[in-house]
Amino acid sequence: MAATPAGAFALPVISSKSTLNAAAFGNIAQGQYAVHMVNNGAACDALVSGLPADKTAAEVYVTNQQEHMSMHRAELSGGQLRVHLPSVSFITIIIK
Repeated sequence: MAATPAGAFALPVISSKSTLNAAAFGNIAQGQYAVHMVNNGAACDALVSGLPADKTAAEVYVTNQQEHMSMHRAELSGGQLRVHLPSVSFITIIIK
């Protein structure tokens, strides 16, 4: 949560998975965003949409029993990001 950009405002989030809790924040003037997700269910893949169309990369951080804030780079395309959500994990997506 500390990676949320300074001066960021809460942004609306909708999830189609009942075991996923999410929150999004953005500092639109600085072009910085954070999406935080808690997956309380089974591992799955997610399509995160509504992201800035002019951004092409994101940092994805995963914390669970096996990974401790491990970072993976991911590509954005057309304001969308496909990301793997391990079971019982906290996932943070940072876009700069």
